[in-house]
Amino acid sequence: MNIAIKNMMTEPNLRETHCRDCALHLICLPPSVQESELPQLDAIIERGQPLPRYGTLYSQGQQFNQLFAVRAGAIKTTVILDSGIEQVTGFYLPGEIIGLESIGSKNYVNNAYAIETTSICAIPFQDLNALGRIIPSLQDHILGLMSNEIRQGHQVMVAMGKLSAQARVAMFLLSISARYKRRRLSSDHFHMPMSKSDIGNYLGLTLETVCRIFTQFQNKSMIEINGKDIRIIDRSGLCGMMEPISEPKAAS
Repeated sequence: MNIAIKNMMTEPNLRETHCRDCALHLICLPPSVQESELPQLDAIIERGQPLPRYGTLYSQGQQFNQLFAVRAGAIKTTVILDSGIEQVTGFYLPGEIIGLESIGSKNYVNNAYAIETTSICAIPFQDLNALGRIIPSLQDHILGLMSNEIRQGHQVMVAMGKLSAQARVAMFLLSISARYKRRRLSSDHFHMPMSKSDIGNYLGLTLETVCRIFTQFQNKSMIEINGKDIRIIDRSGLCGMMEPISEPKAAS
């Protein structure tokens, strides 16, 4: 196990938090899990000290043995391409599960880093798999989360090829907004922990392009930016940006 994670999981006074007390359990757990079943899940979850900003949760190629749920903060995942370039592949907010893409593999297929101070729950996959046979809805929930991961990855791939730079950034903002709404928080005024550089890497855009588009959106009164706080002012305007790049007409 990564040394930072091992140290993080051994702090005893932070293990007092339970799933039933967590405001996020309605997001990261299936609604059909009964109150009486939560102690069984609590028994396998490991909690500990927060991971500091830039701290490594796990590394690409490390043995896969755990999934992780974000309790507070945010995580980004990356892969190292054959060219040696690091590609951002995702961002995870509170209530979301990390490591799903590594299920079925002996090793983690990507890297995971904290992009701000982050608290997590570590869930040993072998124990979770065994518990899923006792609580079938838990296993179904994990499969559903994996399906969502695949769908979101496909959407980003389509966006990279079919959407303009402005549309990609609009899509990203609306996606983050929807994820905050799922947490029963404001979908119009929210904290965006990732850097513009990471957003650009994720969307296949340069930092300069991302900064220019954010400025354009703000000048058009579509959004308001205050540091890492974003306020969506014109949601319909952002949605209107989501038009694919027109294909050139064939010569007659």
